[in-house]
Amino acid sequence: MGETAEVFKAYDIRGTVPDQLDADMCRAVGAAFARFGRAPRILVGRDMRASGVELSAAFAEGARAEGVAVTDLGMISTDCCYFASGHFDAPAAMFTASHNPASYNGIKLCLAGAAPLGRDTGLAEIEAAVNERLPGAPGPPRAVAPLDHVDVLGAFGDHVRSFVDTAALRPLYVTSAVVLLLLVGTRALAHAPEAAGVARHRHAHRRGPARKPATFEEPTGASSSLEEAS
Repeated sequence: MGETAEVFKAYDIRGTVPDQLDADMCRAVGAAFARFGRAPRILVGRDMRASGVELSAAFAEGARAEGVAVTDLGMISTDCCYFASGHFDAPAAMFTASHNPASYNGIKLCLAGAAPLGRDTGLAEIEAAVNERLPGAPGPPRAVAPLDHVDVLGAFGDHVRSFVDTAALRPLYVTSAVVLLLLVGTRALAHAPEAAGVARHRHAHRRGPARKPATFEEPTGASSSLEEAS
């Protein structure tokens, strides 16, 4: 675990795992965010990074130890997490490091209604609270508030489709050729290594058999004729 100054940025928390950002720090951030937000519930989502499972769980432990319930949204996108914050009118924490490599992770925090949270609107205060907790912090605290799981993807999809007047759309007719191309493309992805091997084989076949390296043999009897000539 590193120093908070390494991971607390202008608008989010972000660093390499676990040397800069680990479960202990995320647990402390969860507790500090729960105290700062003073809401009865916090939403927590994460992207596909493997470290997000442990880090988001630790964050939830810290928040629940402060008496704040946590709703686990599972693996979702950042915009879906912000939608959930507005939909449920609750603060949210999204575990993601955006475009950074897989060794990174981070937390984007927002208040109820997806209100942004930056250094000037509370992130600096949360960092100070984390620094107070980290020195000599005890192990995982006893979770006292409830934890539930909600699938918000359906509601998010309905919300996105509400932007479009579906009555004005022309029907989309999918031909059998399009279906075949989709099926072939999907299967090609599943068998990409095998396909690459076949391509290499066909390329070699088009070039024909491999040529033998050139060899230079001394003509038979050349040495004896040279001796005779000398």
